[in-house]
Amino acid sequence: MTASSDLTAFNEKYNEKKVLIEQELKALVLRWEQENTTTPTILRTIKIMKYSLLLASKRIRPVLTLFCYDMLKPIIAKQLAENALKYESPNTLPTAALLEKNVLMLALSIEFIHTYSLVHDDLPAMDNASLRRNHPTAHIVFSEADAILAGDSLLTAAFKIIADVMIELKLGHFNTAGVLALISSAAGFEGMIAGQVYDLEAETRSISSQEIKDLHLLKTGKIIEAALLVPAVLCNLSAFIPLLKTYANSIGLAFQIIDDILDTTQVSQTLGKPAKADLTNKKTTYLTFMSVAEAYDHSASLIARAQKALDDVSTLASKTFPNTHPPILIDPSPLKGLARYIHERKQ
Repeated sequence: MTASSDLTAFNEKYNEKKVLIEQELKALVLRWEQENTTTPTILRTIKIMKYSLLLASKRIRPVLTLFCYDMLKPIIAKQLAENALKYESPNTLPTAALLEKNVLMLALSIEFIHTYSLVHDDLPAMDNASLRRNHPTAHIVFSEADAILAGDSLLTAAFKIIADVMIELKLGHFNTAGVLALISSAAGFEGMIAGQVYDLEAETRSISSQEIKDLHLLKTGKIIEAALLVPAVLCNLSAFIPLLKTYANSIGLAFQIIDDILDTTQVSQTLGKPAKADLTNKKTTYLTFMSVAEAYDHSASLIARAQKALDDVSTLASKTFPNTHPPILIDPSPLKGLARYIHERKQ
């Protein structure tokens, strides 16, 4: 395939996943609205959650989950078949379709957590941002208190979704408790919250280049890592986790480097959020330590590292199942395309 056809194929797959995610998010919110038609107070909170959740977005994190699941699907299918042999009544086990549906729900839970983090990041006590995804932020449209409560609701709703998945997949050999631990740790005080604390400190003191890396591995990288690892943790594919972590950490850092570049070089209308916000808030960023050209080169090297990790995943799959007929072949090209997209994006 040519580079042009590779890009076309990636865009088609990426847009297909985005459409699916958007449909499911809207369906979930609609169900909440229908279940609470007689409760105006609850409907008000849902309205604010809906405003933040359904604004046009790249949906990179849930797409990561779905792309990773698709890549690992040949291995997961083999596991499902082997699990069925261990049960006297295999018809009671979750089917491939049910598993796929619940992976989608876990992907949505990640997007809920990401959206909650944006709502809270935009608050006056944090980044004090007035624009997000080319629309006024939640606390501007509604109120600061409303935005705080809507963010809280998005976070807790994410864990209700995970609990529902745990119930649906209670039979079989699925590590739903491991997924719960993965996501809660990534979103909590040892993950994204720690990164936000670092970020606030970066407004009040000079921090080192290593601290910048640590900051973004926590604030941005941990949720990206969790999104990617969900299918592997759920299906007990522990041998693949170190390589997937390498991919996730690499694209997470590249994502933030490109964010820092765009914050400096693009206008608010293109970004969909206030431009030069880091400069306004006196934050230390990657561009504190390197030029724009050097930052792009560093991002490119991280993307190359991520691509190599995916090649190693393919090699590991072949080595793990050497005598399988037909041979197990996985397709990492969508995740490779997503890595390129992260490096080349303009908003």
